[in-house]
Amino acid sequence: MRPPQPTSQDESSQLLSSAGAGGAASLIDGAELPKLLQLLRHCAHEANAAHDYASAASWFDGAYSASGSVADLLSAANMRLKLHPTSPVASDVYEEVLRRSGVGARERMVAEQKLNALRAAADGEYELL
Repeated sequence: MRPPQPTSQDESSQLLSSAGAGGAASLIDGAELPKLLQLLRHCAHEANAAHDYASAASWFDGAYSASGSVADLLSAANMRLKLHPTSPVASDVYEEVLRRSGVGARERMVAEQKLNALRAAADGEYELL
């Protein structure tokens, strides 16, 4: 039996479109942005360490919205994967990262590994990275 899945289409679209000119960064004074990102990422890491993956995903969502960083986007997807081993939202994110040009080799490798693990989990081989 598979774990329940969140509704993915709206969540995926919202997450993937949250960065850029319309994102939170446009609302923040440029001098304050590094402090905000540090706080968001710190809270995300603390929530992850406490196994509060839903909160960690929200904090990483905020960091991605403010930064547009692929690393923040991957972290947000990773938290969803910890919540749901076959998360369609995480799958959408990993696939989007692999489609993007200009993504660094490390981020591309992480997205590939996570997507392969997610697909294996969907096939019943629950071995997540």
